[in-house]
Amino acid sequence: MARILVVDDEPHIRELLQTVLERDGHTVITAATGLEGLTAAIDALPDLILLDLVMPEVDGLAVVRALRTVTRSTIGIPIIVMTAWDTARDQPLEYGVDDFLAKPVDIKDLRMRVAAVLDAREAMRTRGELDRPLAYLQALDKRRNPSE
Repeated sequence: MARILVVDDEPHIRELLQTVLERDGHTVITAATGLEGLTAAIDALPDLILLDLVMPEVDGLAVVRALRTVTRSTIGIPIIVMTAWDTARDQPLEYGVDDFLAKPVDIKDLRMRVAAVLDAREAMRTRGELDRPLAYLQALDKRRNPSE
């Protein structure tokens, strides 16, 4: 199964997501701040990141921007952002985020989105797109805008 990094400043949300994802067979790494999450992502290179948008000090969008530009190894890590702010739904997609999960998190929706993003990542790996950062970002863009 996958290694998933959960970044959220709310301990109960981290614990809930960790419990659910570990029951599904995944290995879970947690971080309580954006900076901890950025460091964990660079160090562990997880298969997927679940990232809260609204956190003190370093918010989720700053983490996304950094992951998409800091090193070639972090460009291809899929990111699902989580937030209670419905108005934030479209903004993160501009930064190369793979999906959006509304809070409070619905467990069935969480499982479905995690599976879909991991399946898409595996398909990109099979086609060799994860080895080419530009191709990865173009493939993400095609998934978001299939008519173009």
